[in-house]
Amino acid sequence: QHGLIWEGAAGTEASAASHRGASLRIASNTKTFVAATLLVLSERGRIDLDAPAQRWLMPPTTSALRSVGYDPQRITVRMLLQHTSGLRDHSSLDAFLAQVKAQPQRRWTRGEQLDLALRAGPPLAPPGQLFHYSDTGYILLGEVIEAVTGAPLPAAIRSTLDFKRLGLNHTWFESL
Repeated sequence: QHGLIWEGAAGTEASAASHRGASLRIASNTKTFVAATLLVLSERGRIDLDAPAQRWLMPPTTSALRSVGYDPQRITVRMLLQHTSGLRDHSSLDAFLAQVKAQPQRRWTRGEQLDLALRAGPPLAPPGQLFHYSDTGYILLGEVIEAVTGAPLPAAIRSTLDFKRLGLNHTWFESL
């Protein structure tokens, strides 16, 4: 408006040197990108947030959920987004944390993460009745995005959100 242009960057760690154009590893910010992608897909009419997530989950995933008492037909995409699906959180389990500490470079598959959550016990509550933070729900949402878009999660997020238009040219996933 006044002919001024400001450019800047901020680091996520005190010791990290940041500059405009530096790469950003999505990591823990992935849930925000997953949620934004689902909202864009919903706006475009490609997904109904109130539809059962089972519609887009692979049969082995729905079978695994059912095997310990979850009803994937009652868990909606919105419940997964809002952490109200009743799913346990694999990332807060002692068994997961111990394994991560022992093997910090290990890449966990979606199935391995889901299996840990399911082995932890039955649903915490019926779908929609309890807020419980769950990375596991976002693991399932990744599967939903892949089914809706037909692309691997990193590529689906990158194209749906149009990283290029947003200037996110140096934002990346660990497993692309």
